Parts: sequence; C-alpha cells; structure tokens
Amino acid sequence: MCRRKLGKCVKLVVFLTLFLGATNANAQTNVDEQRDFFEKRVRPLLAARCLECHSADSETNGGLSLDSKSGWLTGGDSGPAIDLSDWQQSLLWLAIDYRNPKLQMPPDTKLTEQEKGIFRSWLSHGAFDPRESTEVRTIKKNTALAVVDAQKHWAYRSPVRSQVPVSVIPVRNAIDAFLSKGQVEAGIEPNATASPSILKQRLFVDLHGMRPNIDPLETSLFNGGHLNELEYQQTVESLLASPRFGERFARHWMDAVRFAESITLRGFVLPEAWRYRNYLIRAFNQDLAVSDFIREQVAGDLIQANSLEQRQLQLIATTALALGDTNLEEQDKKQLEMDYIDEQLEMIGKVFLAQTIGCARCHDHKFDPIPTSDYYAMAGILKSSVAMEHSNVSKWISIPLPLDRETESKFKKTSTQIAVAKRRLDEVKKKIQSSSESTLIVRVEDLEGVVVDDSNAKKIGNWEASTSVKAYVGEGYLHDKNQGKGEKSVTFEPSELKPGSYRVRLSYTHGAGRANAVVVRIFSADGEDIVRVNQVEKPAEDGLWLTLGTYRFEQGGQAFVIVSNEESNGHVVADAVQFLPEGQKPVASVVQANQAQSSELDLDIGPIAKESLDSLRKEAASIEAELKVLQSDLDARPVVISLRASEKPSDIAIHIRGSVHQQGSIVPRGFLSCIPALAETARIDSASNGRLELANWLASDENPLTARVYVNRVWSWLMGEGIVRTIDNFGTTGEPPSNLELLDWLTLQFIAEGWSTKWLVREIVLSDAYKRSSKSLTAAMELDPENRLFARSGIRRLDAETMRDTLLGLSGELDLAALVESTIPAKLKEDYAFKHSIRYRSVYGPWFRNSLPDLVAEFDGANPSFPISKRNRSTIVPQALALLNSQWIADRSSKFGNRLCDMPGLSDEQKLHCCFMSILSRLPSIREREWAEETIRQARESQIVEEDLWSSLVHNLVASIDFRYVE
Repeated sequence: MCRRKLGKCVKLVVFLTLFLGATNANAQTNVDEQRDFFEKRVRPLLAARCLECHSADSETNGGLSLDSKSGWLTGGDSGPAIDLSDWQQSLLWLAIDYRNPKLQMPPDTKLTEQEKGIFRSWLSHGAFDPRESTEVRTIKKNTALAVVDAQKHWAYRSPVRSQVPVSVIPVRNAIDAFLSKGQVEAGIEPNATASPSILKQRLFVDLHGMRPNIDPLETSLFNGGHLNELEYQQTVESLLASPRFGERFARHWMDAVRFAESITLRGFVLPEAWRYRNYLIRAFNQDLAVSDFIREQVAGDLIQANSLEQRQLQLIATTALALGDTNLEEQDKKQLEMDYIDEQLEMIGKVFLAQTIGCARCHDHKFDPIPTSDYYAMAGILKSSVAMEHSNVSKWISIPLPLDRETESKFKKTSTQIAVAKRRLDEVKKKIQSSSESTLIVRVEDLEGVVVDDSNAKKIGNWEASTSVKAYVGEGYLHDKNQGKGEKSVTFEPSELKPGSYRVRLSYTHGAGRANAVVVRIFSADGEDIVRVNQVEKPAEDGLWLTLGTYRFEQGGQAFVIVSNEESNGHVVADAVQFLPEGQKPVASVVQANQAQSSELDLDIGPIAKESLDSLRKEAASIEAELKVLQSDLDARPVVISLRASEKPSDIAIHIRGSVHQQGSIVPRGFLSCIPALAETARIDSASNGRLELANWLASDENPLTARVYVNRVWSWLMGEGIVRTIDNFGTTGEPPSNLELLDWLTLQFIAEGWSTKWLVREIVLSDAYKRSSKSLTAAMELDPENRLFARSGIRRLDAETMRDTLLGLSGELDLAALVESTIPAKLKEDYAFKHSIRYRSVYGPWFRNSLPDLVAEFDGANPSFPISKRNRSTIVPQALALLNSQWIADRSSKFGNRLCDMPGLSDEQKLHCCFMSILSRLPSIREREWAEETIRQARESQIVEEDLWSSLVHNLVASIDFRYVE
C-alpha cells in the first residue's frame, strides 16, 4: 500500500511538471505520406476512371469537375461531391458504391473492390488533395519550369566553389566562416559554446544514438566549465571509430530507404532483409565512399567484384530496391509491375536526388523540369529487371548468395539429389495413377453448387477435346493445342445463379507442358478480377480443383468466368468451373471415388498386383520423406532479396494518364533531361540492362544533385535542420538553401575527400556552429526565429531507439554485440502482434510494418512504407504518460534501482548523482536535489523498501522531459 502511495505521489508531481513545462506542440500530420498516397493512388485512379467526363480539360458532366480540390468542394448540379464531415454520405462515395440506382459512377463499369478501397482510404482520412483550383491552375498552366530553363534553378546547376569568406570574428573552419558571413550581415551574434557536459550528450546522441553512460568515454569533458579542444577532438575520433557509429547512421538511412522486414499485405515477413541492414552498418563503419555506396544499392548485382565477400555485399546492397510496400495481391500484373517501379522511382528520386519523380507518372511535372518522357525513360531501366515472380499473390525475388567453392559444391550436390528424387517420384506416381486412373473422372451431377462443364461453355477459337490426362470433370476437357495465342477463350456462364456469395473453383488437368500463368477472368457484382493460374502445378484440392476466390453475384448481374490463352507459354486447359455457395464445403468426390475404386481394384487385380501397388505407394512415401530432408538442407543456403536482370532489356511506352492499358509512344531508356551535363556520357546501349548506367549517373562527381542531397541530409542529422530544409525536395516547390555557398563548398570538398561520410561528420561536429548553446536569445529570435543562419543549436528530441537503448544500458541488459544474423524467429510467417523483446540495440530488432515496437509507435517512429527524410518531432502529454505507465520502462527502472542498491558504500548523495548523471547526463539542480531528498525522506518514513524507493525515483526521472531532450 505504501509503495503504491509513493508511486502515485511522485508520478503526480512529475506529471504536473511535465504538463506545465512541456512544449505546447501538437503531433504533426504527416503531410508527405498523404501527398504520396494521393499522387500514387488517388490521382491515377481519378485520371483513369473519372476525368474523362469530369475535367476542365475534357467535359464537366453535371457541372462537376474532379481535377481540382475546389472542383469537388464546390461540386456540380447536385451540390458538393465530398462532405468531409460525413464522407460516407458524400455524393462521390454514394455514386462509387452504386447505392443509388440513379447515381452510379462510373456508369459503364463499376469500380473494383481494390479501386473502391483506395477511395475509401482517401475519403476517410480527410480527402487530402494538393491540387490547385482549376482557375489558378489555368493561370499557372505554363509556369512550370521547362527543361530548357532548368539551369535557372539552383539545384540543377553544378556546385560552384566560393572562396572561404574572411570572417570579422575568429572562426574554427570553413563552415563557421560561411555562416559567420550571413550572421554578420543579419546583425546576429551567435551563441556561445555549450557546456562540456551538454556537448558530450550531443555527440553521443548524434554519433552513437545513445546517451553517455555512467562510465563516460572521456570523463575529462565533464571537468570544469571550459572545453579542452584536444580532448573534444579525441572524443569525436573515438566515437567515429566505434561500431556504434555505423549502427546510428544505418538507422538514419533505413528511414530514408523505407527499410522494413515485412510488407503490410497479410503481414508477409521478409526473412532476408536483415542482411541489407548489416550491409548498411558495415558500410558506414568502414566509411565506404558514398559514390560506391549508391552504386551498389542501385546496381550491385551488375558491378564487377574483386572478391567473394565483395560480390556478396554488392548483391545484398540491391535489396534497397526490393523493400517497397506493394500490394502483391494485385491481379492485374501489368499494373502491379508499374506500381512496383513507381515505388522504386519515388525512393530513388527522393533519397538520391531530392526530386519528386513520381509526380510525372501521369503527366508532365507541374512544377519541376521533369516531363513524363523522363519518367518512363527511367522506368524502362527498372522494367528491364525482374522484381517479382507472379502468381495469384506475387512474390519478391530471392537470389542465392555466391559461396566458396566447397560450400557451393555441397549445395549443388543437394540440388542434384533433389532433382533425381523428384524425377523418380514422378515416375512412381504415374505408375500409381495408371493403376487407378479410372477413379479420377467426376460426374457433373455428383458435384455441389452450380457446375458449368466445358461441354456447356462458350468457346472462341479452335480448342481440342481430350481425355488423355486424369482427373477431369464430365466427359473430358479442352486444350488450346498451344497455338493461336491470344485468339482463344472459353466462357463458363451458369444459366441461373441465385444472388449471394460463392466460392468459385476452376478444374484443370496439370502437366509439365502446361502454361504457368493462365489468365482467368472472373466477372461478378464487384467488377472484373484476374487470377493467373499455374497449370504446371497440381490443383490444390483433390488434385482437380483450384479456388479462384469468393465473389458476390447479384440478380441479373454479370456472373461468368473466362479462361483465355493470352500471354500463355504452354498448353492452356479448360475443364469446368464450380460456383459453390459460401460456407458450403465441397465433397471430395475424387478422393471418395478413389477410395471406393481402390477397394474394387484390390479385389480385381490379384495379390501379386496388389503387392506391387503397395510397394509403389511405400516407395513414394519414402521418396517424399527423403525430399523433405534434402529440401531442408537446401533451404539452409543463404539467399538475398534482390532483382534479377532481364534477359531481354527493352524500352517502354509512355502510359497515358498513368494507365498501363493506354500506351503512347515508346521512349528510349535514360535519365533526367534537366541535367544535360551528363547526357553524352550516360547513354544506355540497347542490349544493356541500364541499371549500372543509372547507378553511375547518380553517383557521378558531375551530377549536381546527388552529392548535394547527401551532404544536406547528413547536415540535417547533426544540426537538426538541413541547409535546405526540404531534405527530399530540391525542386522548385522546395525551400531554397539558407546558405548555398556553404552547401556547395561542403559538396565539392566532400567529393574531393572521396565521398567520405566520416570526413563530413568530422567537419561538421568540429565546427563552432555545431557546438553552439541552444539558448534562445531575444535579439536572435527576433532577427532569425527559425534559426536558418544556425547562430544557435537546436534542442534534440531523442528518438524512440535512443531512449530504448539508453534504458537497456542503464538496466545492465543491453548486449552491444554486432549481430551477424537475423533476430526474427525462423518459423514466423506474418508480423501481426509480434512481441518485441530483443536485448540488443534497437537497430537490430525486427522492423515490421504491421507491428512496430511500442516506443517507436508512440514517439514518432518512421513509417516504413515511405521514404522518410525527417521524422516528426511531436511533444505531447500522452508521451509522458506512456513513459510513466509502461511496464517495460518500469522494469528497466527497477533493474537500475536495484543496481544502485547493490553498490556497497554509496551515500544517498552519491546514488542521487549517479541517477542524474546516468539518466540526464548532468548533476541535479538545487530544486531537483531538494525534491529528491524530500521524496527519499517521505519514503523512508513510510518504510518503503529501499530498492522500490530508488526504482521509483529512477522511473520518474526517465519520464521527465529532460530525459527525452538533449540541448
């Protein structure tokens, strides 16, 4: 009881302190994510399904224009199209949902469920729409920066090396000289240097992602009020040389390239993504030249390697292109492939070039000199690599890692054994099947639901009837003779089907000569759905049926299935389609018939034949068991998620309004035409894949964007804001640099230093600008309220990973081992509700899209579905409450409190100093000392257990705002 009272009392005090002292800032809406969703999902859908009839450029049927926000806000003859206060009652949604017979849009073909889902998500989240009104757009129609005028914008011009200014005040390096010039011109006096203890906190957080612990790396930094410059430099070098540096900067980069170890769809786990994380940590620790770092991530699989280890690393690096959060269930595989490429281009554009390339997918960029032809020139490069293996649910590409000769030979031998065993198993199964094939013919009348046999289907083209392969339904099946591709189809349409939901099943005979991606179209009340069927594989149900999905059918609505031989690479088979009412289980007709016939067969064939059949069955079972063991051995081979260069690279056509089904002229593969300086040296041969040329173009010393973007990115990691604040947008809608001379000087020097990240970090943190105090002086605040001139330091809010790692260090549980393997359980197939519990640094923990760690979710962790250049930095009371109420944090606090009590001979004052130094990296103030001493006195009067007393004190310091912030 006494312990609970103490906890409540202390928590109340801390809560009031937090409430009154916390910044009154609301959590920021992630506008970038909403803009990405609109540009990548909503705008293309509007263009494809709505704007033909509702656009100022075409028609405005019913007075409604949907090509601008003002258009749908004002609405047409019936009023506003969208009601943001009740989106489900909006005219737009009612029309899309086909609820009103007099208001159904589009009028010809209902939207698919996937398309409706895009609108539903958009409307339910506030219908974010960045488009200008029609009137404004008309006025600005020709104001976009043309390609020929690209050099008028600073970002597309090559960096210019300015002379380092002669400062009127003593400066430490070129950074300070450039900044001092702007500060003097603005009449701003920069802040003094922060205290040694604050600088130490700043360095550890920025370079290691952890607060300094109670055994500081350089204790002398705490001594006195003056900074020892030599000791400061030695500390910087020690931090740069530590493995912790790579872990910290890898986490920054993981945000930028939307790193995750799962995809949102069904929570599929990406079991090999961790290799890319480790590649990043290694690259930053070894100070890999950023030019090579970029080349390897874009085209590592195409670069010549000097060693086996280098070859492995280069292949792993290309995982960066395969980490997108794409809807692999999309049945229109052409659409899926372009969505995948669009996601890759968006990442490449933002991360390496700070350009919103994705905006040019449907039309020329409205603001920047990026025409649609440039978009498809770059898309053609990525289209020349295979990124997915298609099936009903497509899958990412996994490529075996190259291994040493001995290990490679071992796996090759296992692979050969598997092939031999599979061939023998096929032979045995054929013998078994030939002994009982008469049992594999199913009569239509014996099946449930509504069955349409091929004999009653509508056939287009010359199909061949056959009974050669069992099993089948009715009197046989049809095949296309592997001829006339794209000219043949079979339509299975029931004469009568009651309204309701049905499980639709397709029957076909499988075989080695069959097509592996047969196009099957299902037409239901929800529109058209496409499933690609691999007829090489045996149907999953009774060896006869494959479920296509569950669909809703309405009275008088469309209800039919079409099997086509378009785009097929083998024989296409059409047998029967079954419409089975949802919830009704099908009778395993083939299996039952097989069992019955087996009994008759056993009686008819005699004891010798029966013994032979039993022997075959036993042999088949033995081979299957052997295959299971061999496959397990083969599965142990390391693989990497990557891309596979296409055997036939080619250019692609412009997709009109972004539609894969409306194509214009073909454009040659290439790069952004707004950077003409590289045009002559970066041509792509027709037989080349193109990704290596793209990588070299990106990482060229002559590219005016890439090095600038990286320098600005690192500056923002260390200084809180970039010289260009819109870190991933150097286009005309982004903010201009606050000091272009400084940015260009750093960029050119960075290139001269071999694209060295550690050089750049060292240059920044050794500057006086980095060391400034964060105090907001009145004069400076009035002249430069946003600190664009960097006359003072910004206060740093610890990210969730830094807080977590610091707390594990305090409790004595943190294992600082650099992991070389995955922390994901081997049997985990989906990420939902995953419980995070690793004792290693947070960077090594599973990063799941459907299940981020609690602290990460609470403290503005990066959304791994989008490239994130800068995390939100909200400061709200619920965050303090989360720290106070978290059992995980309470347990860490308890362990640290127990550690304090286990230290013999420490006085209360020494323990108190240890608490503040370890948790806040400073000694307590007079008021804090008085508060702590009074809390200790009251606890002892209440006979609180000593361990509980210190654990509670620790917990409340952890929950304080000072723990979450570093000056």
